[in-house]
Amino acid sequence: MFSFHLTRNEWNCAETTRDMYFIYRLMVCKEYIKLYVISDPVGLYKKNVVSMVPTEGADITFKPDTAGAYEELLS
Repeated sequence: MFSFHLTRNEWNCAETTRDMYFIYRLMVCKEYIKLYVISDPVGLYKKNVVSMVPTEGADITFKPDTAGAYEELLS
């Protein structure tokens, strides 16, 4: 499970733009660098693919095998 925080403004923008809203997560460790892309976090929340806890915005928790996809990075 991975998680991240969206501000209230980011969540509102994601709700307004839906499938045009993307989240890019760059994961860096000694063994690899990976880019993970999530499209339409609000839609994924409504489909119960990600969980959301309202705070001063939204705390999002997701499983990487169901919420988005890894993109290949050129190095």
